[in-house]
Amino acid sequence: MRNKMSPTFTSGKIKEMFPLMESCGRNLVSILTKYINNKNESIHVKEYLERYMTDVIGSTVFGMEINALENPDCEFRKVSKEMLNPKLRFRIGMTLVLLMPNIRKFLSGLMMDRKNVQFFLDLVHQNLSYREQNNIKRNDFINIMMELRKNDPDITE
Repeated sequence: MRNKMSPTFTSGKIKEMFPLMESCGRNLVSILTKYINNKNESIHVKEYLERYMTDVIGSTVFGMEINALENPDCEFRKVSKEMLNPKLRFRIGMTLVLLMPNIRKFLSGLMMDRKNVQFFLDLVHQNLSYREQNNIKRNDFINIMMELRKNDPDITE
């Protein structure tokens, strides 16, 4: 699988995704400009950059317009933040895996919150179905995966 996935991360493929990133960047500039013009107070740059990155990842990886810059409380962002702020069980699991790498496969359920993983799996499956039904192509990671799956029947998920 690794050999099949490696070509998806070439500089050419990443360059094809650049317009999606650029669009998110323009949205960030627009929102910051409005904020600065309307309010004469400081902003939390880290917060806006996190929301920007959520939009970039949503667009380039999941092929969706998340709009976290405009809607910071959106479900995609909430679930992403939960996954990026590891709980105690994740920390314990990672420590055990570092100490005993062979037990990783037994701890996968312990390390990730299934509800959050399922959220992203559902997003991907819904997106794939919609694109296949409507013949939608976009320069993002989902489209690359669709092409891989189409060209290699061994790839199912």
